[in-house]
Amino acid sequence: MANLKFYGKVVEIMEPQTGTSQNGTQWYSQAFILEELGTQYPSEAHFVLFGKNLTQENVEKVVLENDVTVSFNINLRERTNSMTGERYFNTELRPWKIEQGDTTGDVKQQPKNDGDFTPSFASTGDKLPF
Repeated sequence: MANLKFYGKVVEIMEPQTGTSQNGTQWYSQAFILEELGTQYPSEAHFVLFGKNLTQENVEKVVLENDVTVSFNINLRERTNSMTGERYFNTELRPWKIEQGDTTGDVKQQPKNDGDFTPSFASTGDKLPF
């Protein structure tokens, strides 16, 4: 998987969660929201520290208004609704390292403005494939 990073400001910290797994092991998690920095139209992302990545070193950096870079993986879990039997999916962003400041190493660039861009399908009158 690619090295995914998100640079932002901590805007919300959720209450810590705890529970017991099916095999009887105690688990803990800490969720927080970052607002993207360095972009014209910032996004927000919800991260969940869980398991071996819920360390004192990571948690100490999750402070309101703190600027951090989060290195993370995407975790997908399939579920089934017990009432309807329908499948659904939960996607979580799971940090494995949190660093102070902007360590993305990426140069933020504004999108190039090509003037009056017309997609090729629009000029031919073709319909979109979806």
